[in-house]
Amino acid sequence: MMQPSNTSVQPLILSAVVLLLTLTCNGSASSASGPPRLAESAWTGWGGNALNNRWASTNHFIGSKNIASASLHCKLDFPFGVSATPATVSSTSMTYFPTWNGSYIALDYKSCRIKWAINVTRIVHDFAVPSPEQTIMLHPASRTSAEIDLDNNVLYFGTQTHALIVAADLSTGKILAVKQLHTHPLAVLTTSGTRVGDTIYTGVSSMEETAGWILPLSNRPYACCSFIGAALAVRFTRETSTFSILWTVPTIPKSRTTTDTTNSNPTDRWTGAGIWGSQPPIDHTHEQVFFATGNLYTVPTAYLPCTVASLNQTAEENTCLPPDIWQETVLAINMRSGRVNWARRLYRLDAYVGLCDAVPPNTTACPQANAVDYDFGMAPTLIPPLGLLVVGQKSGVLFGLDAVTGTTRWSTSVGPGTAAGGLSWGMAADHTHVYFTSINLFNAPYTPPIPNAAVISSAAYGAASLADGHVVWERAVRPGMASRCFPTIVGDVILTGRHNRNMTAEPDYDANDPAGLVALGRRTGRELLDFKLGTFFQGGISVAGRYVFFGTGYKVRGTGFQTYNGSFYVLSVDG
Repeated sequence: MMQPSNTSVQPLILSAVVLLLTLTCNGSASSASGPPRLAESAWTGWGGNALNNRWASTNHFIGSKNIASASLHCKLDFPFGVSATPATVSSTSMTYFPTWNGSYIALDYKSCRIKWAINVTRIVHDFAVPSPEQTIMLHPASRTSAEIDLDNNVLYFGTQTHALIVAADLSTGKILAVKQLHTHPLAVLTTSGTRVGDTIYTGVSSMEETAGWILPLSNRPYACCSFIGAALAVRFTRETSTFSILWTVPTIPKSRTTTDTTNSNPTDRWTGAGIWGSQPPIDHTHEQVFFATGNLYTVPTAYLPCTVASLNQTAEENTCLPPDIWQETVLAINMRSGRVNWARRLYRLDAYVGLCDAVPPNTTACPQANAVDYDFGMAPTLIPPLGLLVVGQKSGVLFGLDAVTGTTRWSTSVGPGTAAGGLSWGMAADHTHVYFTSINLFNAPYTPPIPNAAVISSAAYGAASLADGHVVWERAVRPGMASRCFPTIVGDVILTGRHNRNMTAEPDYDANDPAGLVALGRRTGRELLDFKLGTFFQGGISVAGRYVFFGTGYKVRGTGFQTYNGSFYVLSVDG
């Protein structure tokens, strides 16, 4: 066990020791009065549970009556910070989270002592020394939330570099097994896996989309593209400490990678459709798991006219795009066999790479037209009582799909679409409403679909009915602010966040008010708390008992991108 000191954690390259941390502590644990309650469930994975709903439904300690009392319990500083949603186990007072500088941390959140720290960078380098291209484009770190198996005392996470899945002993942090899930050099695991028994369901994405733009800036030419996304089921056997892949479902069938390609031109092929974010939900009744996919990178030359024809077409009208090209598609996959039960594509042909935004246009790297990058940056959320899946797209459209058939029950535009969102990262849902953040990165003016609504020209928080998708409330972030935070439900409160719009001169882009944790009333969206934070914030929020957990900061690979140092926060509310 290590006691934090008043220094920051340094970047981990090959060191075996984590250098720790800035720490302040105050407060003590107490429980709320009232009738006996069921034991609080662990928050495991990105979405808190196998439904991916970010709803702490068994937490009865935090609500509108005490959220304004939130105060700092402890804060731990890390270069580049923390953005993944922390996993928490209230029965042991433990929280688990990755850092952008290459650690995976187990923290006793009541004592604010680190129990163990895994050197993720060491795991990456021990598997294979990253190539120069990987060093520029990828992190030797994890961005995934911990998926926890309390029965077998195992914690699972994924890495960016080498796309590794890792199993570790929950008590000690000892590495039990490591397996690569995709061999493409720019493949990454950004999806947090979902566990059922001894099997983890996850997806693979890549950073190849921007490689043709970023690598030449570092004098590393790159001919894009070759990556194809995939959904996987991976079994871990505790007795032998081994992983085995049960099935892999590529988002573009292998037959298409040969029959539709006429030559070796790297843009003359189907590529892309990665599986990016949050956590795939599980439908135990129908034994299926759900994924949502990203945009294409390239299309065969023969299909370039389709990119022109698709401009004013819906997904249904865009018939020139083959039905087995699963771009911007929700997939329902049989958990045992890997058979695709249904596939629902929700946007027209959308083939995008970073050089599509070049000025003047780079027609060699991006010969396709009308690329908008409206991928799904999140997995769906399952609402079993309604047999409904909800998912948000970067287009700004919120969809409600029948979980058994994939039929669209409703769709609602809740804000402007952009390549950054729109809707991205994820949402939260209870049994009646879905809660979202409309990112609206470029602050386009829009009017929410609510009677007598005021025009919004910024990011906004909102709620929509699960019955028909109508927007119940939508409110702008504070003036001068933006938000990429995704909501968490606890009690009658929505927890989310904000950051200053001007992100160009960190750390002093607005020293007076750079960011904040925000609490809103679940029913109306009324602001209940704005807890000021010291730097950029778009991290996931989890809760346990009367404690709230999240991280600040962010790290982006590549030349010209801004990065932000940050911290891991534990707040407490009055009991």
